[in-house]
Amino acid sequence: MSQRKIEYIAVAFILSASACVGVRYAFFPDTSSGRNLKQVNPAKTCTLMQRVQTGKASEGGCQKAYTLLMKEWGGYASQGWMSVDELCTLYWLAKESGGNIAEQGPYHGLSTIMLARGMKGSKAWQHAKRLFLTTDLFAMGAKAREECEACKHYPHFWKYNTVDGSQKAMLHINGDPVPAYNLGEGLYQSAVGQFSDLPGGQMARLVSNLHRAGVHDLVSVNTGQHIPYAIPWEVVFTDATHDLHEIKYNFPKMVAEVAAQLKRRTCVTFAFHDIIAHNYTAHSPNLALKDAIDLEFKKLGLEIVDKMGSHLLDGKGKVRGSVHDNTDSMYVATVRKTSS
Repeated sequence: MSQRKIEYIAVAFILSASACVGVRYAFFPDTSSGRNLKQVNPAKTCTLMQRVQTGKASEGGCQKAYTLLMKEWGGYASQGWMSVDELCTLYWLAKESGGNIAEQGPYHGLSTIMLARGMKGSKAWQHAKRLFLTTDLFAMGAKAREECEACKHYPHFWKYNTVDGSQKAMLHINGDPVPAYNLGEGLYQSAVGQFSDLPGGQMARLVSNLHRAGVHDLVSVNTGQHIPYAIPWEVVFTDATHDLHEIKYNFPKMVAEVAAQLKRRTCVTFAFHDIIAHNYTAHSPNLALKDAIDLEFKKLGLEIVDKMGSHLLDGKGKVRGSVHDNTDSMYVATVRKTSS
């Protein structure tokens, strides 16, 4: 993997991680008309992983994901960082589940589109619509903010500053600077500015992509920090646990709020993106990210019923690593309350 690719991925982490930091929900769509916040068979929620693995292993199980990514949505591949196997996993998670889906950190919608396509293809969709909510803070671009007087009070933004004679752009969340995310001008423009400084910024690009893919009517786009209270989620995909700091900061509240809605013998499946231990040893030298997640589940009184990894592929299309050696790109775990 090239240094520039790694830098781009790092910026994607910043954008997606911001979905868990900031204000409470600024907007939550009205779900009272036409949407049934579906309660599903508890036993089926705990066997979701088995159905996903069966679906992926079936003839052509991931071919549709590949076709959608490389042919129908060729332009989307450059707007996100996910392998075909990861997208296939999301597709089958949505297709084989019957409940509501939450996503944190959609970026430009590559994962969002795949989840929506899977949800629409599910049997449950034929009987009752399901809520699919995707959440981000949608930080304003540095140039866009400078040129928009009416936007000065939007709390999440990039701002230009000069460091040692060179211009950089720093991320601000709730108006507070985040020094760890201070990007050089070149990297900022190529990975952030070219999208966030356009009219409408990141959200406009996301919503435009959802319309282009024909799934805009399936997804509720939300500006905010946390997964909403009092809604039973069956699947949660998060792109906000890239290192130990993010896990310790974002994980407890995110998972605790979801777990609070779990009924007896009911499970929820979490998919964590970018759980690649060997890429983040500087952040977690003594604890693999997957193990850190497992530990946090235990602290919250949750037991893992099933788990799997979705992999990065090498140049020859071969799988690199497995759920057992901490080299997965996406870690998926189905959990329930220990007392169940």
